Amino acid sequence: MRTVAGAHNADMKELTPPPHRRPHQTAAAPSPRGTGQAKARRPPPRRGPRIRREQRTIAAMIALYCRAHHAGSGGSADQLCEDCTEVLKYAHRRLDYCPFGEAKYACSDCQRSCYSAAMTAATRRIMRYAGPRLWRRHPLLALWHVLGHLLHRAPKPP
Repeated sequence: MRTVAGAHNADMKELTPPPHRRPHQTAAAPSPRGTGQAKARRPPPRRGPRIRREQRTIAAMIALYCRAHHAGSGGSADQLCEDCTEVLKYAHRRLDYCPFGEAKYACSDCQRSCYSAAMTAATRRIMRYAGPRLWRRHPLLALWHVLGHLLHRAPKPP
C-alpha cells in the first residue's frame, strides 16, 4: 500500500487491514473455512413450467393495468411505468423463490405471506382491475389462472 505524503505511521496502521484478513472481513466475523460452517446462500430460483406460466400471467395483468392507468402520465403503451416495473420484479422474485415450488397453492390461499403489506395491496388492486379483462387479451393465460385457483386449493385448517 502506498503511503500518502505527510501521513503518520499510526494513521496508516488504522487504514491498513491486517495481513491475515481480507479487507471485507471484520474481526467479529471469523472466516467460515476453518470452522466447517458453510456460508448461507440463497437457493437457485425455481423456474418450472407452472412458475413460468404464473410469471407470464402476472406480467400480462400488470401490463393491462399500467396501460389503462399510467399511459397518460408519461408512460407509453409498450413500456411499464416505474411503479409497475417494481411490482413486476417483486412478483417475479417471489415466484422464483417460492418455498413450495411447482406444488404451490394459489398465492391467495397460501398460509405463508410472502408479500409485504404494500405489495399485497398493489397486487390486489392490479388483479381486481386486470382479472376480468385478461380474458379478452390472453384467454389461455386466463383459463390456466382460473384452473390453477380451482385445482390447487390449500386445505382448510380444522
